[in-house]
Amino acid sequence: MTDNFELKSKNSAVIYISAILFSVALLIFMFLAYNVAIEKNFTLDNAVLKFATSLTSPFLVKLMNVVTFFGSSAFLLPTYILIIVYFIIKKDKFSVLNIGFISVGSAIFTNFLKNYFQRTRPESSLIKSLINYSFPSGHSISAAVLFGILTFLLWQTSLSKIRKYTISFLFLFFALMIGLSRIILRVHYATDVIAGYCLGIAWLIFCFWILKFLFGKFSRTSKMSQ
Repeated sequence: MTDNFELKSKNSAVIYISAILFSVALLIFMFLAYNVAIEKNFTLDNAVLKFATSLTSPFLVKLMNVVTFFGSSAFLLPTYILIIVYFIIKKDKFSVLNIGFISVGSAIFTNFLKNYFQRTRPESSLIKSLINYSFPSGHSISAAVLFGILTFLLWQTSLSKIRKYTISFLFLFFALMIGLSRIILRVHYATDVIAGYCLGIAWLIFCFWILKFLFGKFSRTSKMSQ
């Protein structure tokens, strides 16, 4: 009886926290979209871009080019394939469908929003081969979604809590570095990156809600070994 009560309380807390996080992320995105598309207020973007330009050095550019790769399709596609293959081997059909739905869905709505807002990239971009639009940042969305999934899967393992917290922090740090790399390389404005993170978080939470509603769970994968 006590265990059931504690489980229900824990689930309720998770629902409330995720609802608040979803609402805040969506509101921030809407605010940024309004400022970019309607108000044309670029004060923050210009200030951050100026600061990023002052920090630019050959070493930093090389480092950021390495970091930004981890938010590109060249890294994401094989990574998702490896994750899905892992769950196919584990015969966990729910995880295969769920991860496939989340990753493909995020790519589709990212392209839709880019074409809807049609914001051009900074003229001082250090990567000249990019031809698509700037708002929101696809790298930021991808980083939030991928590392969000990895963090979720991490907490399904039997690793100790200290290791889970440590690895989760590293995931968060690396996800933030990917967004920062887009600003340092001047291929995105700060609002593109922030909006991308907000959308990635909102999409991830929305997917978890939908999948839980449809299946009653995201995944009932047995505890993965250390």
